[in-house]
Amino acid sequence: MAEADVLQPAAPAATSAPAGLRALVEALVEPLAARRFGDRHREVLLAAMQLIAQRGFAAASLRELARRVRISQPSLYHYFDSKEALIEQIVEAYSAELFEPPADLPPIRSLEDALRFAIGRVRAVYEDPRHADFVRFMFAVAIEKPRFRELLRDHYTERAIRLVAALLRCVAGPADLRPQDATPLAELAINAIVLRLINERVLRLGSSDVDDDAYVEFVIDTAVRGARARAAAPTPHREAQ
Repeated sequence: MAEADVLQPAAPAATSAPAGLRALVEALVEPLAARRFGDRHREVLLAAMQLIAQRGFAAASLRELARRVRISQPSLYHYFDSKEALIEQIVEAYSAELFEPPADLPPIRSLEDALRFAIGRVRAVYEDPRHADFVRFMFAVAIEKPRFRELLRDHYTERAIRLVAALLRCVAGPADLRPQDATPLAELAINAIVLRLINERVLRLGSSDVDDDAYVEFVIDTAVRGARARAAAPTPHREAQ
């Protein structure tokens, strides 16, 4: 289901954004994905994700996975039929957990609020050490098993962008954002934060000289100014009138 089927652009309102965001998350994230796996099953998936992140897909043996989770190798097939099925389960389970909305959504009344909320969620995700493992897992799988690239893109990258873009459309007025700019604006802002966090938390290249909070405010200010400038610029349709 596309976000346009769930959420249409609306004038800014104090309550529309949280309600719209929750409705959108419920549409984009399969609720059963997080409930489908029991605690032990999720423990196996986490161990497999970490193993693949460390060794790559081909070198991650089921024998080593069985050793790490303290069961016999044949018992692993109780949880998945093949390593390919294991990849699908990891992506499904982790992405469903990743996009679960917080219990209490803050007031979101403006473009700045929406971007600050989205960026805050991204930063919170990277505070969990498991996420660095998940990113390394995605790199390994995308490189070694190209057929999973679409799955990774759909469950992770594109879902995040669709979610943020729909939220931006929900809170932005005509002077803030052209509807067609919501997706590239979401991608611009999120990628600006994600690349910085990957450098620091995944690749461990060290911290930037620019303070994290100052960087976030710079990204938000630049994104909002650019979006409003584009919204105010004449279009061929307006000029014709």
